[in-house]
Parts: sequence; C-alpha cells; structure tokens
Amino acid sequence: MADNDFSSVPNLDETSSKVSDVLDTIQDAPESEQDEDLSVLDELGLSPFEVIKYLLIFIVLFGGISFGIYKVYDWVFPGDTANTQAPITPLETNVLEDTKPVVDPKAIDTEKTNLNHNELNDNSLKIVSTSIPLIYEVQESKLVDASLSNYIRSYRRIRNIYNIELNDYLDASEDRATAYFQYVNQYEAASVDLTFVISNLEKELSYFELVVSQVVLEVEEQESIFFNMLNALEDSSLNEALNKFQNLSIKKTKLTAELKARQAIYNRIADNVQAIDKKLEAIKLNKDALVKGVTVTNVEGVELNLVD
Repeated sequence: MADNDFSSVPNLDETSSKVSDVLDTIQDAPESEQDEDLSVLDELGLSPFEVIKYLLIFIVLFGGISFGIYKVYDWVFPGDTANTQAPITPLETNVLEDTKPVVDPKAIDTEKTNLNHNELNDNSLKIVSTSIPLIYEVQESKLVDASLSNYIRSYRRIRNIYNIELNDYLDASEDRATAYFQYVNQYEAASVDLTFVISNLEKELSYFELVVSQVVLEVEEQESIFFNMLNALEDSSLNEALNKFQNLSIKKTKLTAELKARQAIYNRIADNVQAIDKKLEAIKLNKDALVKGVTVTNVEGVELNLVD
C-alpha cells in the first residue's frame, strides 16, 4: 500500500527541472524583446538618440502647423474672434475749433506764416558771458534762431490785407456783413502777429548791438597784438595771433550782417505800423456804412494803399 502511494507522487527531479526551465524563460523574455527592438533600429539605421531627436522635430512641426492653421482661420473668419472682445467705448474729446471766419483766398491774397511767438524768449537773449567766442557760439547754436523770412512773410501778409480795396471786396461778396467781419478778423490776426514780430526784433536788435560792440573791441585788441608782434619780429606765435585776428574779423562781419538785416526789416515795419493801425481804426468806425455800402467817413492820415 505504501508503495502505491509513493508511486502516485510525481518525480521531484522532473518537477524542479520544469520549474527551472520556466524561470529561465521568464528571465530571458525582456532581453529578447529588447534585442528585437534594437534589431529594428539597426535595420532602419537609427540610434535611440536620433529617434528622440526626430520625435522632438515632429512635435515642433506639428505645433507650428497647428498654430498656422489657427491664424489662417482667424484671418479668414475674423468675426468669430472679434465677437468675443469687449466693446470699445469711444472717449469724448473736446476739440478746439478756430471760430474765426476765413476770408475768401480769391479776394484776399494773404500768406500764412508758421511764426512761433515763443520762438524767442528772454532767456534765449541773455548774454551768458562777456567773452566774444562764447557769445558767438550761443548765436551760432541758434539759441537766437528767429527766421528773418518769417518776419518778412508776417509783414507781407498784413501789407496784402491792408492794400485790399475794401469796398470792392464787399461789393463782390454775397453777404457784405459776413465779408466785413471776415476781413476785420483777418486784419486783426495779422496785426497781432506783426506785434510779436516787432517785439522779437527789438530783443534781437538789443542782443546783436551788444555783441557787435564787444566783438569790435576784441578785433581791435587782437589787431594791435598781431601788429606789435610783427613789428617786434616775434615769430614764435605770430601765426596763432594772425589766426585769432582773422577769426574775430570774420565773426565781426557775420554778426554785423545779422544786425543790419534786422535793422532793415524793423525799420520797414516801424515806418508803416501807424498807418496799419489807423486804417483798422477807420474800418471799425465805419462799420455800418461799409456793410450798407454807403459813403464812409474819412480818417485823417489814412489812405487805403499807403503801405508800400
């Protein structure tokens, strides 16, 4: 009976052998799978690093294409994205309007000027030093940069308005009252502009008169130094003295020209300021007569074409 029981038990050696074979199979499986993956990469001629590199490139390209498609869609169908934005509330702004009526350019041939009345101020005309080179440097750097052409245009503008035959101008207009006020407004604006020109010219004249007087003294002094060295036959710094004398002489010439130019313009304007003011006064005194088209009252000293 005992023999029969033991005969039914499996052979232990066979069992352990089978278990060992199964374990070996399990341990060898990952290596075989890894070997298969490496063999596939070897067949493609790729290393693991290259696979990662190409994968990253694919991700970047995919993202770029997706973004491009989105932008194209947004451009083709702008309404879809615009509707998601909050409405913009317009800001209320106060715009200053020029309430002065504009004179018909066919009737009044005036010239507009961009003269900046703050272009010259008291600070720009202060003499910062009694040294001529420094003063001239200030002038050359255009701290005193008033344009003579602007002054001329300003004067020419009011001269053109002044010389208009007012009755003919009003007769040619559809509304005499409107045309009258247009003319007076233009006249007054040009007169105010001319007042600033006169003020600026007076400041510049004071400046250049002082500068020219100083440079004259320095030219005389440097001239004396140069000829004293020449008479004494001193050649060590003779060329330097001559250069200083020449440079100061050039500055004197330029500054004197600036002064004379302003004097000429100022005198031309000053000679006619009184006539300009008187005509404006006469026009205002005869407002009703001019608007109605009747005979006007003469004002002593006023001639319509007095300004040359």
